[in-house]
Amino acid sequence: MNNKKKIKMNKSTKKKRERLNEKMKKHPYRCGFLCVLLVLVIIPIFIWIPYLIGDNLIVLIHTSLEVGDVLGFYGAALTFLGTTYLGMVAFKQNEHHNKAQSDLDNANTLTPYLTISKVSMSKKDVAPAPFEKSHYVLPGNKAVVHIENIGQGLAIQLSYKHWFGKLHDPEDNQLNINLAINDSFSIPIRVNTDNVGEIKEKIITYQNIIGFRYEQTLRYKLVCCTEQIDRDEEVDEYFLHVYLLGEQRRIGMKSCPNYNNCEQ
Repeated sequence: MNNKKKIKMNKSTKKKRERLNEKMKKHPYRCGFLCVLLVLVIIPIFIWIPYLIGDNLIVLIHTSLEVGDVLGFYGAALTFLGTTYLGMVAFKQNEHHNKAQSDLDNANTLTPYLTISKVSMSKKDVAPAPFEKSHYVLPGNKAVVHIENIGQGLAIQLSYKHWFGKLHDPEDNQLNINLAINDSFSIPIRVNTDNVGEIKEKIITYQNIIGFRYEQTLRYKLVCCTEQIDRDEEVDEYFLHVYLLGEQRRIGMKSCPNYNNCEQ
């Protein structure tokens, strides 16, 4: 019987503790205010009440300490606890800052970086497309974009969204590729004439050998120019504008802890 009662008491205590934790999570500021009120107001009042009763009615505590001595000791204890707590907070913040700085240094170590080396009509076409201010210009509605890794380290598990909606490299039908320094790969792009003027995007994701992940965006659009042949005839000419790769963004870590695992 005693064991059953203990088990019931343990279950009820556990439920009360869980309810209290839920209330503290839902109303953290209210709980904090109650704790401050308890420490700074209610406890000193409870210390003062027995001395008040002893001075006016019945002596409850026989002691040589006066109320000022007890409250002074309580204040000193609070000061010690507060100083200790602030020291712990400062230590934790310093530890968090050091870890963030270490992560930033690691992210910048051996970091790959992608850029467009050239844009051509096809893979066999040697002549690169002309570059105008911020974009390459090619006649027609399709092209091949050659992208090179000019960073300080390998680009691991490089992939991008194909038009199927999957992360895919159509060159060799792999889910991802590993790109060494100064190596390049090509992305074929194509825009239907129904989508003239609409900017298309391919998000390229990759990571360095430490495991920090990055992404860059390839943007392009189809432009239509109407050429007047004679008074009664006009011809539409289409040009594909391919813009420079977008700024590199660090999107977190860590889908691959090291290079050996990436190759599996």
